[in-house]
Amino acid sequence: RYVICDNGIPSLCDTGLVIITVNYVQYPKFAQIDINNINARINCDASLFWDLIGSPKFEVPKGESTNSVFSSSLWIGGKDSNNGIHISATTFHGSGYDFWPGPIMDSIYYSNFQDSIWNKVWKINKSEIDYHIANWNKPGYIVPSEFSTWPAQGDTFLGQAKNLAPFFDNNLDGMYNPGEGDYPIIKGDQAIFFILNDGRGPHTETGGIGFQSEFQIMAYAFDCKSDSALWNTLFLNYKIINRSNNIYDSTYIGLFTDGHLGNPSDDYVGCNVQKGSFYFYNGDSIDEDSGGEKGYGSFIPSQSVTFLAGPKQDEDNTDNPLVFNYFSAVANKGIPYNGLGTGYGDSMVDNERLGLNFFRYFANNNSVTGGPQSFLDYYKFLTGYWKDGTPLVYGGNGHLSGGVFANYMFPESSDPLGWGTGGAPQLKWDELSSGNSPFDKRGVGVCGPFTFYPGAMQELDVAFVFGRDYQTSGPMAGVSVMNQRIDAIREMFSNDSTPCGEKFSSVQSFTNNSSSQLGVYPNPAQEKLWIFLTGSKKIINYDIYDLTGRLIENGNIDFRKQYISIGDFSKGFYFINVNDGDKFFARKFIKN
Repeated sequence: RYVICDNGIPSLCDTGLVIITVNYVQYPKFAQIDINNINARINCDASLFWDLIGSPKFEVPKGESTNSVFSSSLWIGGKDSNNGIHISATTFHGSGYDFWPGPIMDSIYYSNFQDSIWNKVWKINKSEIDYHIANWNKPGYIVPSEFSTWPAQGDTFLGQAKNLAPFFDNNLDGMYNPGEGDYPIIKGDQAIFFILNDGRGPHTETGGIGFQSEFQIMAYAFDCKSDSALWNTLFLNYKIINRSNNIYDSTYIGLFTDGHLGNPSDDYVGCNVQKGSFYFYNGDSIDEDSGGEKGYGSFIPSQSVTFLAGPKQDEDNTDNPLVFNYFSAVANKGIPYNGLGTGYGDSMVDNERLGLNFFRYFANNNSVTGGPQSFLDYYKFLTGYWKDGTPLVYGGNGHLSGGVFANYMFPESSDPLGWGTGGAPQLKWDELSSGNSPFDKRGVGVCGPFTFYPGAMQELDVAFVFGRDYQTSGPMAGVSVMNQRIDAIREMFSNDSTPCGEKFSSVQSFTNNSSSQLGVYPNPAQEKLWIFLTGSKKIINYDIYDLTGRLIENGNIDFRKQYISIGDFSKGFYFINVNDGDKFFARKFIKN
């Protein structure tokens, strides 16, 4: 008998057996996005843009030693069928961790050894992909290590999903092999990719219960110096996959960000509802050096966190509209501003993605309006409440007795329809008019609510847009430039094109079936439920759940015989999750 002894788990070493000691390689745990005017550190961690010790690493302009962000991290919260709250979140790892490296797998296989394998980021330039495409079959060509180790496919023996990181399958054999012309799929001209999970162990930072979800994260940027918006923007794409059998309702995704505009002790934070953004700007006329941090001087920038597209709105078999007043928006599940979502009013059914639905600032202390200290605090912040259970109220510091409930803090004058205040427009609200002092600012933007089904994949696309005016001084000078760039970025993302000829979707579609759509019919059905996945010619895997989340049936069908017999099912509502190894889809159907 032979036992592999992981140095990190001495208990696995049995001295009565022959031991093979594995000294595993320590891969890079972070890398820099640096192809444009931003030099940002991307950690193999849920918390980005800092050195995990105490220094910011979001340098912009690149090479000038000034930083505009300290850190940013994903939050997700929701409820199971028993109304239990699930939370996965982090700020600064003050008390532990909610996330671990690598994909979801069977719990018995989690180990320090698996952590070491996955505690890595993959950094790839589009130019490397172009060179690989042109040379992979030529004598003497050596596949780059980032290509050969690309985490395209998991180890199904360990309970990992078969397909993980996106790749181009050159010979359509369903296997990733860069020596046969396959290659990683990235976004932008430079990307950093890594995978996390929230199922490895107890959540010691929030104290909550996780989702058993997998987080596939890609940071990317474009080498397009001729366009100032792209040249000063970093993008994040989060893919979140529910690997559990639970249906989570009242689910929210948030992005926590700690601003750090040069000298962080004199900042303000604001929100632009129409543009789906929150942002940091200076609270006085000079951003001086302080505490070892270099300031921006008199030409002060502004840094936004812009929500380009969030999770899918729950399906209702309707093309929800883009409307221009609050009450018709509520009645029709539409939105009045483009910054609040995508896919509205485009003649396509159930392709709507949520935008920035909430924004809240919280103080850098342990007060009622300070940072979260328990899993309940995190969920309250995601749903519009303070730690004492009172709702966010318009005006002042947002924690008032009485007043108008609000979805957005410090929106200034960006919500003329009163979208965030129940259709009742309010006076301008910002930090200055509230009498707040400039300080180190942080906040969280939120998308939701939505229903998170087993096997479903939800996405969040975010842009960190930087603006600076080199001709005009003053604390608000950079906000105007930033807003112009946000508009340009939103238009590019919506049209999936850039002035330099690139796309946001990817270098190349994984299986050239990006238009794949799942059809389930008839609905309601009695004996047979037909499944049609446009563009797929693979074996289709499916799982069917009842309303309680109980797995009723699973299996696979060939694309040539696309029906499932449901004659023995009880009458009622069901959920079907379908994947062909590349894409995940979820639908509801009724058995009559």
